[in-house]
Amino acid sequence: MSGPRVHKTLFVAPQPAGQGNAGGPPRPKQPATDAAETSDVRRVRPAYIAAAFGAAGLALAFTVGDAPTYSGAGPGPLTPPHVKAKLSCTKCHGTAEQGTTTFTKKAKGACTTCHGDHASTREPHRALAEQGKLGCTTCHTIHGPQSGVRFSDDGPSVRYSTWAEREVPEVSFHAGRTVLVPTIPLKVCTGCHTTKPDDPLARCRSHAGGGDLEPTVCFDEHRVALPPSPSIAAGPNRGSTKGANAPKRGEGVCSDQHFEDRSFAWEAAREVASRAPVLDKGSSTSSLGWFGAAAGLAVVGYAGTTGVQVLARRRSKNARAKAAPAVTPSDKKRLPIIDTSTCLGCYACVDACPYGVLDVERYVAVVARPDACCGLVLCEQRCPNGSLIVAEEGTTLERPRIGPSLESLDVPGLFLAGDVTGMPLIKNAIAQGSRAAEAAHASLPMRPKSPEALDVCIIGAGPAGISAGLRLHELGADTVLLEQGGVAQSIQNFPRGKLVFDQPLEVPTLGALWLKESTKEELLLQWMRIVRQRSLRVLERTRMAGIERRPDGLFVVRAVEDEEHPREVIARSVILAIGQRGSPRRLPAPIPEDAEKMVHYHLADAKSLEGRRVIVAGLGDSAMEAAIALAHQPRTSVTIVARAGTYARGQPRNIAEVERLRKAKRLDVRFSTEIAEVHVGWLLLRDAKAGGPGEQLSFDHLLVLIGSIPPWDTLQRAGVGRLGGERNAPVIGEGR
Repeated sequence: MSGPRVHKTLFVAPQPAGQGNAGGPPRPKQPATDAAETSDVRRVRPAYIAAAFGAAGLALAFTVGDAPTYSGAGPGPLTPPHVKAKLSCTKCHGTAEQGTTTFTKKAKGACTTCHGDHASTREPHRALAEQGKLGCTTCHTIHGPQSGVRFSDDGPSVRYSTWAEREVPEVSFHAGRTVLVPTIPLKVCTGCHTTKPDDPLARCRSHAGGGDLEPTVCFDEHRVALPPSPSIAAGPNRGSTKGANAPKRGEGVCSDQHFEDRSFAWEAAREVASRAPVLDKGSSTSSLGWFGAAAGLAVVGYAGTTGVQVLARRRSKNARAKAAPAVTPSDKKRLPIIDTSTCLGCYACVDACPYGVLDVERYVAVVARPDACCGLVLCEQRCPNGSLIVAEEGTTLERPRIGPSLESLDVPGLFLAGDVTGMPLIKNAIAQGSRAAEAAHASLPMRPKSPEALDVCIIGAGPAGISAGLRLHELGADTVLLEQGGVAQSIQNFPRGKLVFDQPLEVPTLGALWLKESTKEELLLQWMRIVRQRSLRVLERTRMAGIERRPDGLFVVRAVEDEEHPREVIARSVILAIGQRGSPRRLPAPIPEDAEKMVHYHLADAKSLEGRRVIVAGLGDSAMEAAIALAHQPRTSVTIVARAGTYARGQPRNIAEVERLRKAKRLDVRFSTEIAEVHVGWLLLRDAKAGGPGEQLSFDHLLVLIGSIPPWDTLQRAGVGRLGGERNAPVIGEGR
């Protein structure tokens, strides 16, 4: 008889002594109980149903089906888009007669009948085209090794080639229609160009491998930038397209492909091409009809069975699911509560939690990191036998004094929304922004009027601020948004391709702002489209310097535009949506002005620092995640400098991955070390405990990720009081 099954976790990290049960006496062994029928024994296993459906589908496909093939007579096959268009030889080539002989014509000019005339944006290419040396089929070799990326509105991304297709579910881009982005093999360009670093082709190489078939990633051959669109007030025109050859929105046969989201599709296509550079005849996944039918039936069986189980488990939660989301923070913190007498130690809750709150110790789940818990219910949903629930337990952290309408109890007419209120998650910020806007608008009849005053001034253009602006726009209020960075700057700071996973899903979203599980790029695309369509007035790169209330009751918001030009905004009401993280914490060491451009306080794209020497200051989750992403870039040197003597905080999976990369010599960690001096291209370290000068390290970029300073001083200057805590709040979020 086989032994008990051992559950293997994805990440394992040693736990410091004194935490949980690791440093204390062993937990008594749970007494054996009599065998009993429980929910985990009674319920139907979706995997078994899926296997049965898949076997039936495979048998049926082998019996009556055949694998589809790409048809293509003559010199070679066609790509899937052309096959789907049912192209025949005469569609492109046509026929001609010479005497009694009928022959096939050359396909010169055939492409423009479907695709329109795409002139090149590059002067040398246009010159070659005018000389007849460069045409459509020069790059898009119709019967040769073509490839591209297809993004559908309701399915995964697909990398296709002349011979095969491959799904790339890790990258998604949903624009409300099917979008095709062709890719050109490197061999087409090397007829004129070289692969030397000084050749213009160098910036178009993907370096994803594949030899001559390596895909190029310059997609601006026929299009240089975004088409014109309403610009954000007081912001730069990001969407200008110049030149007589630029496509015009809504004109021509290609209007369904050339919208303002085309550049986002290019970025997503680059990521897909890097994951699947070259497809050969054996790479097809979606074109194998036999296994496609079996997999389809298996998915139907699994989804149907799982859906029935989920509905059954949620019957008792219907009232909570239908209720409107709360917009004011609770007096208690929501934490997982585990019944140790029935816990199976199956790791289902541990794997479900995206923040590393839970762990399994001595075969029982425990709350290992309560401070990281955001009150999500994924762990409760994934628990197979109801041993875990999420409920209010313990007191919350300090938060501003606000009423049910999110209005400050200390400053009438001043409303707060978003993380600054003490409620995390994007979904809550959107709901609070909408509710604060409605409350501010409802209070306007009681507020003083003035010809010089706006109705509402919103400070912060994050999820809460944009949501408030959209709702006030619907209500017809005269509104302006002040943002010290760019629109949705907090989302822009996410790493490239980051999945925005915002739970709990059963809580409905309030307001007009779009929110679904998506990548960072897709979320930004949707939000920027909404901001443009509603013509919200957003003053970017305008930092709020202070808020004062005049004797007549109007608010004066002092702001600084581009850190140089002061301005004042007078408003009847103000909505503060500034987030909770405040400003990034700076190094205590002075940084010369000429070295400032080498110092960064967030990492949006690790690939942009490929091949560089990077020093990361900090040892919290953000610092470790940045170091991990950089260590996976080729030819990149990564050094972590931390004042802590060991891993004092951080998710176990991040700690384990940093340790793995350190042992593999992919990165270096300097514990008990701090930065004493920063110069152009090098810095001086010293021992964090003993002091004294240490070694010098050269760098190209310095990432300072040592946490943020909460905005309590800003709130205090505005007159907003707070509940609980001390005036000098600790640094938020990161270890040093």
